[in-house]
Amino acid sequence: MKLLLALLLVLAVASTTTAFLLPSSLTPPTITSRSSSSSTRLGASIFDDVNAAMKQAMKDKAKEKLSALRNIKSAFGTALKEEGAAESLPDEKAIAILTKLRKQRLESIEMFQKGNRDDMVQAEQAELAILEAYLPQLADEKTTREWVAAAIEESGAKAKSEMGKVMGVMMKKHKGKTDNKLVSKLVGEMLG
Repeated sequence: MKLLLALLLVLAVASTTTAFLLPSSLTPPTITSRSSSSSTRLGASIFDDVNAAMKQAMKDKAKEKLSALRNIKSAFGTALKEEGAAESLPDEKAIAILTKLRKQRLESIEMFQKGNRDDMVQAEQAELAILEAYLPQLADEKTTREWVAAAIEESGAKAKSEMGKVMGVMMKKHKGKTDNKLVSKLVGEMLG
């Protein structure tokens, strides 16, 4: 038992000591924001892009960037374990995971702002910037408004109580392409 604990301690120290030696560098990934048609692009998947960026961050000794990428890779690893024997994640699942992480960062930023923790707000915003580099560009408000109007017409909704029908159509046609809070707000306005 003592040998096992000693081995774990050595592994933990070996993996974390380099993090303390790394200089502080905060630059977003060098990839460009993804379009909504990321599945048709040539090149690596989001999963592979994150792994490559993580290796580059290690070489560049970019501590904050590396930390954010490790958090992303950890979330990807959890999803891979749930899936089973897969070696890579399809972009659709990677985007769903990144969207969830983005939402968590936004909520954390809001809570830290309420608690006057500017240092933590900056750290979360930095991680959010790195996350968003791997997410497809969301539609602007004008485009979203047009899509919501079309979804209302298609669903035949007439009142706010039928908001679920509209949201269902929006999710089916434009999942991952819009900010769901904005969609909800616009549906409420148009049906209200």
